[in-house]
Amino acid sequence: MSSVPKIYKAISDVMADVGAVSKGKKNKDQGYEYRGIDDIYNALNPAMSKHGVIIIPNIKERQELDFATKSGASWRRVILTIEYTILCAEDGSSIQTTLIGEGSDNGDKGTNKAMSAAMKYLLLQIFCIPTENLHDDADGQNPPEEQRVPMQSSFDKCEDCGTEIVDLKRDGSVVKLKTDIKEYSEKNYGRCLCHKCIKKAKEAAEMLAEKGLTVDTETGEVIENPDVDKFGNKLPWEAPA
Repeated sequence: MSSVPKIYKAISDVMADVGAVSKGKKNKDQGYEYRGIDDIYNALNPAMSKHGVIIIPNIKERQELDFATKSGASWRRVILTIEYTILCAEDGSSIQTTLIGEGSDNGDKGTNKAMSAAMKYLLLQIFCIPTENLHDDADGQNPPEEQRVPMQSSFDKCEDCGTEIVDLKRDGSVVKLKTDIKEYSEKNYGRCLCHKCIKKAKEAAEMLAEKGLTVDTETGEVIENPDVDKFGNKLPWEAPA
């Protein structure tokens, strides 16, 4: 009988050592908190070194789109398809996965941003890194069984209003799954939101867009909007073939 590749145990050991990475940075303009790629690197590096986990990126495809913002500034959107190999140093076993990363910049950092975005979500998903530690109490003692209450995952709560994120229904039928709502808000607004707070965030984004600005979900900074041209028209997300 063949032995189980040790990469799976190594990933599990890293997860056990790392724990949570809180959203310690805050966007001053829209008020939301987020965790950057550096926060994740700093948390993972010691555990990955200890357990011999190595990640090797391989860019399989690169697309770019040059455009002008509303103010006339030249920008470039870079879209990367990256294959990652996650290796165990002990026995050489590995797993592979492929992610898409997007980044826009008015200089030469578009590729860097796209790589950072893809790596950030690779690490978050491979190691299932939460935003808060899930301990019962401060001294590590579990409360009696009858005093325990079900713990709601922080990923099921809106990060703006704190309410539970649920499926969106109309006339008793589900029109949008909560997983799709969370994925959409994380991608477009840098945090998990309920459908009501998505509307508020969209309105705030539209106000910035009128001024030719947007929020970089990776850094939390307000920047010139790379999604509109100098006439205020929305640019396509897809890069030309």
